[in-house]
Amino acid sequence: MDIILDNIFEIAIVLIFLLILYRGFCRKPKVKIVKAPTTKQIRRQKKRARQRRKFSRWFKVPYVGHTEVINYDKTNPYIESIWEEMRKK
Repeated sequence: MDIILDNIFEIAIVLIFLLILYRGFCRKPKVKIVKAPTTKQIRRQKKRARQRRKFSRWFKVPYVGHTEVINYDKTNPYIESIWEEMRKK
């Protein structure tokens, strides 16, 4: 009975080893086919982006967020006005 269990255990180890060898060397990796865009598609994409930039230049959309807009005093130098804003906080 002990000999049969040893043989089954050895067979399992050999099968696992062969499976690892197969996965490492024989199996072909899956290759994803990536479709490259045509020049016509690239031109169309650039044209759309240019139209969006034009549109955003014509109609200024106000920024909506949690940031605070700091207006600097033109009479004070830049660094001085920053220090004043920092002191306020």
